[in-house]
Amino acid sequence: MRVLRAMGLMALCALGCGEYVAYEAGPIAVTPGAGADALAEEVRAAFETAERLDHIALEGLLTRFVSDGPEGLQSFVDYDGLDGSPEAVFALQQYLGVLDLIDPAQLADPAERLAFWINAYNANVLWGVVQTYGGEADYSVSQTGFAFFKVAAYRVGGAVLSLDQIEQGIIRGDFDHPSVAEADSETRAQIVEWHGQVFPDGPVDARIHVALNCASLGCPDLLPDAPHAFRAETLDAQLDAAARRFVNNPVKGAGPDGVSALLVEFYPGDFEAAYGGWRGFVEAFRDADAPAVDFGSVIEYDWTLNILPE
Repeated sequence: MRVLRAMGLMALCALGCGEYVAYEAGPIAVTPGAGADALAEEVRAAFETAERLDHIALEGLLTRFVSDGPEGLQSFVDYDGLDGSPEAVFALQQYLGVLDLIDPAQLADPAERLAFWINAYNANVLWGVVQTYGGEADYSVSQTGFAFFKVAAYRVGGAVLSLDQIEQGIIRGDFDHPSVAEADSETRAQIVEWHGQVFPDGPVDARIHVALNCASLGCPDLLPDAPHAFRAETLDAQLDAAARRFVNNPVKGAGPDGVSALLVEFYPGDFEAAYGGWRGFVEAFRDADAPAVDFGSVIEYDWTLNILPE
């Protein structure tokens, strides 16, 4: 088995959230990127049989462009800085090209594959915002009926997928979700196969919901501390840390004002198997000395772009 350091090799070469809304077509400016076609032959040869990934390219981008806000209540993304750096955009394109080149089945184990798909989702959200934001003060991924998540515009594993297909189908295994149910038979079969490679032995790990970031203030944060990108070797600890960060955040996770709609309204069933429900999830990761939680109230989701304030 080889552990390949993506950023280093690239330097040698030149580099949802939608189950709860109506599933309807809408305009979107994102077009599929070059994917694996953008990779130099040396990079393609290096990654074609990779069994493990360090995700160093994404780690470098998140280190540079994600920062923690006051009191750790929000992490922000410097989308203007990312979009304004040709070097950063090049690095992101190359990283996404590697994710497109790799067949997830070649990865060593389910932990490698889950880290792959979480990072693929988060990195493609960054790419989608860079493609569609344009400096608009009122920009939100919720615009045009959440088309940002619904349109197949992201190349991963040799397929062109929507963000909903990655989150709802491949990661969550909800094959009745419109993004999967309405897909062509080949895409649907591939989604089912990929999900089985991530969770072959049982129910979905509900901690995925605190790992996926949908470019909004209500979302669980992109991790502001290293390691920023998810890796198989650290995945369990990273998911625990993300869960603790979210449920101890009174602004958008859980606290005296209620519990996030993400847990209570969007995916309540996902927390049943391991935690007996979303309340059990909150209690499992809530600090013992944290203020009491109002379990009878809901913190509404904030779809404002999680951009770094000026």
